[in-house]
Amino acid sequence: MKMGFLISFVNVKGGVGKTTIAFNLSHALRLLRRRVLLIDLDLQENLTDKAIKDRDKVENTVLDLITRDEVTASECIYDTVVDGVGIIPSELEIVRVNKEIDPVSNPQSLFVLKDKLEAVKTQYDYVLLDLHPNVDILTTMALIASSHYIIPIKPDSYSLKGLKIVNEYAGNISRANRNLKEIGILITDLDKRTSLANTFQEALNDTFGHRVMNTVIKRNAAITAAAFNNSTVFQYDQRQPGCQYFFSLAKEVILKCEEVVIDTDYHGVGVNG
Repeated sequence: MKMGFLISFVNVKGGVGKTTIAFNLSHALRLLRRRVLLIDLDLQENLTDKAIKDRDKVENTVLDLITRDEVTASECIYDTVVDGVGIIPSELEIVRVNKEIDPVSNPQSLFVLKDKLEAVKTQYDYVLLDLHPNVDILTTMALIASSHYIIPIKPDSYSLKGLKIVNEYAGNISRANRNLKEIGILITDLDKRTSLANTFQEALNDTFGHRVMNTVIKRNAAITAAAFNNSTVFQYDQRQPGCQYFFSLAKEVILKCEEVVIDTDYHGVGVNG
């Protein structure tokens, strides 16, 4: 059976849209008949709040998965508001991981998440990990467990600083996870009406070349409105350009991971869930 691709969304700069990207990408991948699992590793629980179908039914979170030996990944998976997409939810207490796990005395503890996910990897084509904007034990565990990562970046200087830190950090992690590959740098919230945004995009392409993904998530009010309503943009309004952005992103991710070209146009795909 084919092993799933585990993709982390990482940037030490907050507010770049990691949660929104993971949530909407999960729906787009599902439209392309991929099996998808979301994992929320952010103590703010934003992805959990948006995606989970019934919060009251949650008994185990990603914290339990990491810190309790007897808890398996399958016991932490719950339905989301997108049919066919599952989630391992987060909780505020996930911050305890940084205190309870000591990689200095026990280096193998950094591989707990990777080891636990081995049992469910074959059940999904894509596992999308939403990380918080910190370089810490949680981020290290996620990248060790991942096969790929995407760096979302907004058109501002702070995001560029975050990009530099991620470049160095991911390079260090690759020593422990030699299979880790970068899918690319994803430009988000781009307002093409401003000269600053256009200059930023040109400079980024000139500096990083092929590392910059072809897909650009342009500013679209419907994406923000959908997030506010705890829905994907596909669920909020199928006619919005934001749907095309994330559908294009899904096709590019599939191309990078599976080396499969998807010819299907967004308008030819039925939106369900």
